[in-house]
Amino acid sequence: MVIALAKEQGAFTKKDVEKALGVSQTTCGQLLKQMIEKGQIIQEGRSRNTYYRLTE
Repeated sequence: MVIALAKEQGAFTKKDVEKALGVSQTTCGQLLKQMIEKGQIIQEGRSRNTYYRLTE
């Protein structure tokens, strides 16, 4: 689902994932962290300016 969101939007935020999946902030953070560790997505920016996108 996150991959589909990324393909559709390009870049996305945690809030986008929370709304799309209907999960809490904690669950969303854990999911994104796992995806970063697996090399599926990359994180760019910091704090409120953080967004994610697919690795190329």
